[in-house]
Amino acid sequence: PPIEGTDLAGVLCLRTRADADRVLAGPDGAGPASLRDCPCVVIGGGLLGLETAAALVRRGARVTVAEGLARLLPLQLTPAAAEVLQDHIEGMGIAVRTGTMTARLGGDGRVREAVMDDGSRLPARLVVINTGVAPNLDLAKGAGLETADGVVVDDRLATSHPRVFAAGDVAEHAGTLYGLWLASR
Repeated sequence: PPIEGTDLAGVLCLRTRADADRVLAGPDGAGPASLRDCPCVVIGGGLLGLETAAALVRRGARVTVAEGLARLLPLQLTPAAAEVLQDHIEGMGIAVRTGTMTARLGGDGRVREAVMDDGSRLPARLVVINTGVAPNLDLAKGAGLETADGVVVDDRLATSHPRVFAAGDVAEHAGTLYGLWLASR
């Protein structure tokens, strides 16, 4: 996201296994022990953000999840269910801030705080950004499929090629890229 300060040391994005290893190595890369009592901010209260927060708090970090929307998982949960989830997350020792966006990250070459758009400041030696879905469209474009923000699909998940279907985080239906793929039994 376009947040000032994302170039500071200690600010990471989580997209790959290597990214996860860097997060778990702590703010200075010294290893999991450096996470003990480390103030961490996880930007994004989606599934990945909540999993990241839980992994950090299990290693002794002091974690705040910053979610810009009014509640956690609004596409997946009703307001009442989101409240139950937030209570559970907070019971794990994770602070949750909803309804406020991260305005900028501050520090002296290394991240020291997340400044929110309401003016509040969250101390942070590690910031993990878990926002948005950015599908890799290289294969679809190379195959000549119609793409926009994702691979364009119809109501049957058919692409612009009659024998190719797309589903999951890459599929865009009726102009919406949901970034959500629910497991089913």
